[in-house]
Amino acid sequence: MALRFTTLRVAEAAGVSVGSRYQYFPNKQSLIFATHSRLTEHAWMEFRKILDNPI
Repeated sequence: MALRFTTLRVAEAAGVSVGSRYQYFPNKQSLIFATHSRLTEHAWMEFRKILDNPI
């Protein structure tokens, strides 16, 4: 069985109603973009820590 990325599943995992999710993310693409941006920024912060503190 394939897992599907649905608005309902995202809302349930976040513990919010589907309507609340739409207040912040009008569609799936905006949610994916925000998630990707946040993860990318976090990764860059970790890389910067490594680069700023050479062994």
